[in-house]
Amino acid sequence: MILRIATVLALSSLALAPIAAQAEPERAEKPVHDPVGFGAGQPIPATLTLNYSEDGRDARMTPVRNNYRPKVVFNGSEVICMMRMERGAVVAPGESGEVRLECKDPVVVARAGTRHLVVESGKKVGFVDIHLPPVPAD
Repeated sequence: MILRIATVLALSSLALAPIAAQAEPERAEKPVHDPVGFGAGQPIPATLTLNYSEDGRDARMTPVRNNYRPKVVFNGSEVICMMRMERGAVVAPGESGEVRLECKDPVVVARAGTRHLVVESGKKVGFVDIHLPPVPAD
């Protein structure tokens, strides 16, 4: 009896194999160039966007300038990063501006998730969009 059930199951799986193969076309294997690592102090190009709020909840009330040092959340860990800007550049709440991050610790950025929270005293005040280098040609 057990042998008969095993035989029936084996034959039914062989009969269904061609149907399953047709349902899912073959996918060409693409090389994965993920994630991108940056060493401590290595400049990381990014765009800083500060949240705007009239009452200051989850936002800054004042603009930031060169050498702004908030924490940036990378993969669930907060890392202190200095934000370098062009001389005289200012980013006000509700605005965006180009910065170069110089993080205290090494960080890893996934190509699929380049937006990271900016935190000050536990308050989410904005985010940075990391500008990753292009994927190397194969």
